[in-house]
Amino acid sequence: RMDAQLRMGAAGDHYGQRDGWSFDRLRQHPQGVMVDLPDPTVNWRSRLAYPDGKLRLWHELLDAEFDRLREDASETQGLVLIGRRDIRSINNWMHNVERLVRNQAPALLINAVDAQEHRLQDGDQARVWTQWGSIVVKVAVSDEVLPGTVSYPHGWGHRGGWTLANATSGANVNALLGLGRDNVEAISGSTLLDGIAVSIARLD
Repeated sequence: RMDAQLRMGAAGDHYGQRDGWSFDRLRQHPQGVMVDLPDPTVNWRSRLAYPDGKLRLWHELLDAEFDRLREDASETQGLVLIGRRDIRSINNWMHNVERLVRNQAPALLINAVDAQEHRLQDGDQARVWTQWGSIVVKVAVSDEVLPGTVSYPHGWGHRGGWTLANATSGANVNALLGLGRDNVEAISGSTLLDGIAVSIARLD
């Protein structure tokens, strides 16, 4: 199946093109190859535009969603959680690579104003919770987040079959995410991952 997808893809040989790629040809280049893919902007109108040759950049569904987001922003109280990524752990499988993970220690970034209000200092352990679940995290006081916002990287809290990754610190932030239609972004249908209202308390 993968061979067929490669052969029928943009750089594939389509079962006959001399300069295209297949698994058999790719095996002759064990270090990999760079290929020139077709320019995606060519003939864009035939793929994206409406019959009148124009694009539609707005939809009536967006009106209601912007109204909802404005209401949510004005009613938000307390702390909201946002995610972040580290260049060494863009994907969580990288946590099973010792050279990438050995100097990483995921921490919850919190502004000094909020840290003082919640009696938190650098290095403290804190419990973060929502109505859906809770996690225990290490705290790092930082000016990289604004007051009212805390940030924790995704992809930690391993419980799978990777020995090294399982031995790392960190918590699974997904435990805080909500369930049901009210916790799904209306336009894309994706679970809400950012802007999650959370509570926090220092662990003695």
